[in-house]
Amino acid sequence: MIKLKQILSQSDTIIFLGSGISLWSGLPTWSGMIEELAKFVEQGVGNADLVRAEAKRGDLLQAASYGFDKLTKQQIGEFVRAACRYGKARPHEIHRKIVMLGPRCFLTTNYDDLIEQSLREWQPDRFYRPPVTNRQLTETAEIVHARAVDFIFKPHGDAADSESIILTREQYRRLLPHGESQAALESVKMLLASRPVLYLGFGLRDPDFLYVRDLLANTYKGGVRDHYAIMADIQEQEVDYWRRNYGIHLIGYSTIEQPDKSRDHTPLLSLLDALLERPEDQKKSSFDPESSDVLLALARHAAVLCRHPKQLPEFPIRVSPDGGRKRLVGFNVQRFNYGLVEKLLDAGPDRLLLIGLPGAGKTYALHRAAAELAEQLNNICLSQEFIKELVVVPIIVDLKLYRGDLFGLVNQSLPESLPLDKLMKYYKVKIFVDSFNEMPREFLENGSYEPDFLDFVARTGEASLVIGSRTTDGLSRLELPTFRLDYIEGEAVTAELARLGISFEGRFSKEMFRLIQRPFYFQYIISRSIDLAHDSHPKDFYRCLFDNVSLAFDKRFGFKLDIEQALSNAAYAALDNGAEAFQVTSLIGELSSALVKDCKVTSLDIINWLVSESILIPYINGRIGFIHQSVTEYLAATELARRYTSDPRQLKEKLSLRRWDQGLFLTLSFLSSTQSKNFLGDVVKGDMALAINASKYIETGRDEIVSELLSALYDLRSRDGELLGRIETAIEYGLQVSEVHEDIVRKFIQFGDSLGGIAASLLTSIKGSAVVQEIIELLFLNRHDFNFCLRAVDGLSQFVTEESVVSIASFADQIQAQINSNSNVDSEHYSGFSIAISMLLQEIELPAILTLLPAVSSETAASQYRAKLLCEILGEHSTQEALAVAGDLLLNGVKYAVEPVARIASVSDRDDDVVFAGFTYAHAVRLQEFIASPWASDALKQLCRARPDIANQVKIDALSKSGLLTALLLHCVDPEDMEPVFSELARIADLSAEERRCLPLKLLEDIDIDWAGRELLFLKLLRARDINLANPILGNSFPVSLKNLGDLDIGDITWWLEWMREESATKDGSWFLFRLGDLFGTHAIGQARRSFVEEFNCGSEFRHIILDYVLERLDVTTDEIGSEAISFLLAELSREKSERRLGSNLLGAAATESFITERLLPLSIDAQDPLRKNLSRVLERAGARHGRRYLI
Repeated sequence: MIKLKQILSQSDTIIFLGSGISLWSGLPTWSGMIEELAKFVEQGVGNADLVRAEAKRGDLLQAASYGFDKLTKQQIGEFVRAACRYGKARPHEIHRKIVMLGPRCFLTTNYDDLIEQSLREWQPDRFYRPPVTNRQLTETAEIVHARAVDFIFKPHGDAADSESIILTREQYRRLLPHGESQAALESVKMLLASRPVLYLGFGLRDPDFLYVRDLLANTYKGGVRDHYAIMADIQEQEVDYWRRNYGIHLIGYSTIEQPDKSRDHTPLLSLLDALLERPEDQKKSSFDPESSDVLLALARHAAVLCRHPKQLPEFPIRVSPDGGRKRLVGFNVQRFNYGLVEKLLDAGPDRLLLIGLPGAGKTYALHRAAAELAEQLNNICLSQEFIKELVVVPIIVDLKLYRGDLFGLVNQSLPESLPLDKLMKYYKVKIFVDSFNEMPREFLENGSYEPDFLDFVARTGEASLVIGSRTTDGLSRLELPTFRLDYIEGEAVTAELARLGISFEGRFSKEMFRLIQRPFYFQYIISRSIDLAHDSHPKDFYRCLFDNVSLAFDKRFGFKLDIEQALSNAAYAALDNGAEAFQVTSLIGELSSALVKDCKVTSLDIINWLVSESILIPYINGRIGFIHQSVTEYLAATELARRYTSDPRQLKEKLSLRRWDQGLFLTLSFLSSTQSKNFLGDVVKGDMALAINASKYIETGRDEIVSELLSALYDLRSRDGELLGRIETAIEYGLQVSEVHEDIVRKFIQFGDSLGGIAASLLTSIKGSAVVQEIIELLFLNRHDFNFCLRAVDGLSQFVTEESVVSIASFADQIQAQINSNSNVDSEHYSGFSIAISMLLQEIELPAILTLLPAVSSETAASQYRAKLLCEILGEHSTQEALAVAGDLLLNGVKYAVEPVARIASVSDRDDDVVFAGFTYAHAVRLQEFIASPWASDALKQLCRARPDIANQVKIDALSKSGLLTALLLHCVDPEDMEPVFSELARIADLSAEERRCLPLKLLEDIDIDWAGRELLFLKLLRARDINLANPILGNSFPVSLKNLGDLDIGDITWWLEWMREESATKDGSWFLFRLGDLFGTHAIGQARRSFVEEFNCGSEFRHIILDYVLERLDVTTDEIGSEAISFLLAELSREKSERRLGSNLLGAAATESFITERLLPLSIDAQDPLRKNLSRVLERAGARHGRRYLI
């Protein structure tokens, strides 16, 4: 009883009422209702023997089916209202007691309105919305979210609406999967999984309670559950059975036998009175992370997230660091290159950005990752032994519902008993933030989300954070490692299509294949929900989708309606207003205008049906949205095409809004050839990158238009000497080239760098295997060009043969000869070539590579580059066989072998001891010899973790050394023990500059230092003013990543600025200054931040230093910059080559929308270079932040 009283004190507890409570007000029992149905049938249409016979056999649902089958809809309504004594029955005293128990959430299978009457009478000062039934699917979102209270949910219907009644077996089918009211049943399941529940008015054999039992059977996984049921005359064996099998705690009361053998349930009133008795001074208990209440709340939270189903079949989707195989800073990033997305989200960087094309599976990936963690959390919370250290609490939110406070949005997704700040204090928390690109327009365009997101990142401390978005637009200031979702693997798609007998062979076969390589589309195809012709165009997917909807509408409602047209206006307005989740009232208006006068079907009927058909999704606060953003964009595009045809001026407004980009692409496919060409010409004037991406959607004359775009790009590059990064990315991912473009594509190769490499990969897409040797020769000719090499091999590996390896070996030997003859270059000078070759040969079997590019016995001058090349190849293959070869090379003294050892071990799915089964202490000795080399300490950590026997020997070695080497080796043995490291750092901090000069300070780069509580020591080390010490302390990543470092009181900023000015004059000072400035932006206390801004505003001697390295890291806005400083920044825009390192685009990062409108756009009217070019860069970056495209 004490525990039950505790859950009754929670306002979010559900009171689930059965028919037994209505008996107190004179309503019939289940069997009594069937008898009344029999009499009603006899009074009207005849014989009811079948009804009574089925009732006698105990099948009350079938009895109801037989009875309702003889009645009209009007008669059914009359019967239900009569049976419920609708308008006559009044609440009993028991209803008063129930509504006074404390909970404010009511769920009932009863059709009567007794609970509504009770709340009006005994809770008059609390507003309860009208009951939600299975016919009001748009309102289910209002009652299932974590903080929902003050509602009545009637999944079986309400007597006031006969259409909602669920009583017969046929009507129950409406609640089943694919039934029209399935969403109502899912809402019941969600509430039962996510809330404490008290069942009242049920018997163990009641049909409704047996129905609930079946629901619980699918969700109960053992352990304790805070579901209670008060029932009459239960036995001890029943108590034990229901607790063990369904997690329901039965609380009994004894009825009294009456002279007529009926049972008196008056003791129930006394039991409710006892539950109403609570100490007046009862205080809310403090948050105890290991209390049963908190663990149950966590289990319920997990149960909700577990409900996101795994798609069957589920096909592999891989990720890559954004922009291809780049040498991004950080071991954590590279280890997931071309890894499975589920592995990235489970064990990847603590904070990351996941981007991908529409339908690429971002939302599904985030929900499944949260569901996997939730499954683990549920098991931990309900296990016999709770291990707090294993807990990871997943949380997922949808930014369509963002209202300016991300922390509040996340907190509102949790029940009140699990506040976010408490969870983060006691547990590991992983937060998934979905649909950044669908955030409401107002916050994106005015930039107000930026400080809120930055505050959220700082406030959530050590919590993991994953943000899903289509692009990085608007997220650059968070500087998260970014991964791009690739397509479903082509082989898997091909195999599945062949199994199903589906093929695409028309002109757009490549485009169709690419489309269905994205999970959203693929699931429709393989489930046969959409059946496309072999010569389909991508837009036919949506046409088929809505053709199916139209057919289903006609069948359901008995008349035809141009549903696509009716929805397109709403979609157009939603995209225009930047509100993916829009008010349901706006759609009601659109549908009302499409319906004929006096139509008996209402707009709300249609909307609820569209929810049941999974075309619309309900959200809280009376909002609704389409099933997928791409569906919104398709519908909006059909409307834009209609409007553009009559008024081409419509386009300019849409061009200025980035959220219309995908809609603009789709619009092209609805226009004629002439209109498409004119449309794209207008787009080119506004945004060349957008035009490139849009060109692939043109149905006719595409080759000609692509030729014109390439010519314009070639002239632009030849004239300006560079292209914006967005344009290069668009060429790489958005340009569809063919044989007619070969000559101009070849001309682009001569530009070298990333653009030349992209052109080489485009040549591969045109010519295939015919250019393999040519591309390999280009790699050799551009071997010093890192960016060219990495981009040039995209798409080539599928055409490479073993013959290519022979050619590569020859080039490797030529490079070695150059290294031998020139003391100013080494193997690292050509690292782009070696990395590119490793990517190129990833599909060649390793034994063939080892034969054609043989391993070497020692790292002699003659074989150095081959050794490096081979080690890069081994790291890319990432197999046990490759690890064994790398281990042999390591024993033979090849230092480059440390990298594949570390990389392969980190990505292996096998047990650690299995991975390193063939390694010995001799390998550890070699790793110690190379400990100063990159990756060596990572490899040694992996080896020590996997092999305790080797770790013990390394520990002995460490204790025989001294200083930093001892600290590093002990760190490899036990990365959690930081004391040896801090002891050595404290010693170093007290040394003189002369004494430090002979120390191997670079070893500090390989120690993952946990700075929690060591901020004073950190500052002391920096204040040594020793660049050789400061560099490894700050680490090799940008932005700076210093584990658990808190706020820093850096004191007078003049001291720091003087040091920065000194270092800015040195050859390698910039890299240090970038990171030091980032440190100030991330960790300096607020007073220091204000001091830097004031120093910049006053025009001090350090203004350029602050601009170049600090100001942009402080996340200032133009509102904080003084007028004289603004004038200085505008003057900078008028200078040639005004890009000043990190501060090169401060105005782009800081400009508010009003500053753009009032100060920058007027400057663009008559601007000439360099002002015009620099303004374009500023407006490009600011536009990405604001979700706009500022046209000049």
